[in-house]
Amino acid sequence: MDAIELKVFNIDTSMNFQIIELNNSFDITLKFLDEVIDSEFYYDQLDDLFEKIYNKRENNQNESLEEYIQELNNLGEKHLKYKVLQGELMKNEFSDYHNSFHILNKYKPESSENQERIRLKAMLDGYTVIIKNSLNTLEVKTPTKESHPILMAFLNKTTEFLREKYPIEFQNKMIIHF
Repeated sequence: MDAIELKVFNIDTSMNFQIIELNNSFDITLKFLDEVIDSEFYYDQLDDLFEKIYNKRENNQNESLEEYIQELNNLGEKHLKYKVLQGELMKNEFSDYHNSFHILNKYKPESSENQERIRLKAMLDGYTVIIKNSLNTLEVKTPTKESHPILMAFLNKTTEFLREKYPIEFQNKMIIHF
């Protein structure tokens, strides 16, 4: 049984896909941030914690970061509400989804030169995709149909399937649309 995990995020949004190949289908799960409860308090606390972490790192006190990481986790548990969408995609529903899945499952990093060239753009106006497949875990900055056609086609087909199954949730502003 093969599986691919994709984390897609930008400065505001995060989506986590898990696609598991079964005998005659793919089990597709999407988890995304649905709501921030008491957002003003949450972001104030988040800023304070990141400032403390930054100061510790600047002073080479990395061993004492555990408490702040735990505080970050606790803050997220109290204030971040996630929604999970799940569906079973039959292998014959999208004709080339099966092939795309296997190509992406063996996906290898792009050249570091190309990645470095687009790093600044990704930080300013793009998004990042982290791919965990059977070979490795890799990060792709600001993928486009031209730069990463297989990845983008796979993301489009996966979200298209979920969009058909859950049309109302895909109107949610916290979902990245490809």
